[in-house]
Amino acid sequence: MKTQMEPVRPVASPRKGAQDGVRHELSVFLKVKPGHEKLIRAVLSNLAGDALDKVREAVVNVGTLHDARQVLFDDDSRLSMASGTFT
Repeated sequence: MKTQMEPVRPVASPRKGAQDGVRHELSVFLKVKPGHEKLIRAVLSNLAGDALDKVREAVVNVGTLHDARQVLFDDDSRLSMASGTFT
């Protein structure tokens, strides 16, 4: 993965999430393929050690504060991924 050193202007989207001043949000709801529930749960709960350090480094390089949540629901048949960005 290439690291970006210079900040760039965000790409404008015709379909923006909710915005309040300098705060933006994005929510995604996905169907989980049967049999993949355990793998998704393992990946989402295994952010520790080097993997967690890389995630933190990526957030610092972006230059904004992020809040993100991932939730399996409906008997693990759907996945919600939501994030907020504070610039």
